[in-house]
Amino acid sequence: MVIYNSGDSDLLIQTLSDNLKSSKEILNKINQGTQHLNSVIDSGTLSGAAYRAGQSLFQTYISPMIQKLDSAISDIQGDLNSYKRADQTVRAEGSHLDEAQLIQKLDNTNRLIQLVEQKMEEDKKVIQKFMSSGFEGVAQGLAELPSLDGQLDNLKSLKHDYEKKLRALQTFSSATSSLFTDSLQAFKYALQGVDIINQSKASSDGTITFPAGADMSWSSKLQGQKFNSQPTTQDKILQKYANDPKSLKAIQKLSESMGTSLEEAEQLYLSLQNAGKELKELDKLKTNLNEEVNQFKLQNPGLGDMSAWEFLTKLSAAGLLTVGFVEALIASGAIESSTIAEKLVQWASKAEEVGGDVSIEDIFDESLSEGNPLPEHSELHISSGDHESLPRFGKPYSSEDLIENGELKQRRYYDGEGRALEDIDYFHSNGDNSHEFPHRHEWIWDGNKSTRPQK
Repeated sequence: MVIYNSGDSDLLIQTLSDNLKSSKEILNKINQGTQHLNSVIDSGTLSGAAYRAGQSLFQTYISPMIQKLDSAISDIQGDLNSYKRADQTVRAEGSHLDEAQLIQKLDNTNRLIQLVEQKMEEDKKVIQKFMSSGFEGVAQGLAELPSLDGQLDNLKSLKHDYEKKLRALQTFSSATSSLFTDSLQAFKYALQGVDIINQSKASSDGTITFPAGADMSWSSKLQGQKFNSQPTTQDKILQKYANDPKSLKAIQKLSESMGTSLEEAEQLYLSLQNAGKELKELDKLKTNLNEEVNQFKLQNPGLGDMSAWEFLTKLSAAGLLTVGFVEALIASGAIESSTIAEKLVQWASKAEEVGGDVSIEDIFDESLSEGNPLPEHSELHISSGDHESLPRFGKPYSSEDLIENGELKQRRYYDGEGRALEDIDYFHSNGDNSHEFPHRHEWIWDGNKSTRPQK
């Protein structure tokens, strides 16, 4: 299990940075000394078999070792840069993250969510039973449901937070676990060589001998050591969008909301952004979109039950509520209602104009003010003489039309609690010609009792 501590991480970064600086200075001085030694021997200033033997030792073993260690230090610097980027991402989720504790908290939260949902389901069944058998238990159920709903929202928010922290910690672990390993191996070979060279002896005729049984393969192994300080996929994406924070934020939010890697989120983001740019590709969009959604359903079973509001919220949160994307969806046939399509374009324009998210409340208020249907919209069709009317309760932030003989008779709006909020009447009996159409009626609620004043 992984434990991340920002203080320990800061100490590691500082220590490595200091050591790298010192190592570079030392290697630079050794290189200068080696070059000077070679020059004075070659010039004849220093001569003799012993000096030639020393020069041979430097050229055969020591100089190649120094060059390889110089590459190893550069590799460590690259790995340190990758570590810093990974550290910057994970510390945004907290200064101390314990994988075991997060998993335990997530498990506990999931169990609590299950218990609350079970209790809510039991209360709903009691209320449904009331419809056919009586009032017993209904008051308690009605009193508990709002409280339970609030608890459920809080628990789901906690769950999302734990999942986000756990995902960040696991991403940090996978991004850093292989860093510094190849350069460390190079230093191990070099230390083995230094130990053997320190035990070597030079005779008067300039012959250098190494300890009996010494493993001289360290030199070839050191020269054969490969370094890989290539940035991870996550590093590449962060670097790619360093000057485009809006796109990076959209990709990151899409990754979080859909539970995919940054690379997968980027591919989907780019495909959606580019979908509306090439008209010849629009015929393929609906099929491709369905394939993407089906793939996400496999990874996120709850996505299949996503409401229109949730869909809009996710688009907005991921930065995809743009005119280009909405137009691509409309052209693909994914949005069949022309009225909804028109409003989506308006909302996307507003989102781009204000440079931020458009909330459910924003869309609801604007639609109510203009008398337009909402994304969560349904219709009830009746014939003349039918006494059926629109229900007092509906889906939160939704609208419903009463269609009589194919003509819109009434449109009802439901508030955030699913209660009837306002009606627009387009026609009804008007024998005394006292009504102008269309006109509106606001609902008044007193607890669970409601009235609709006449105008």
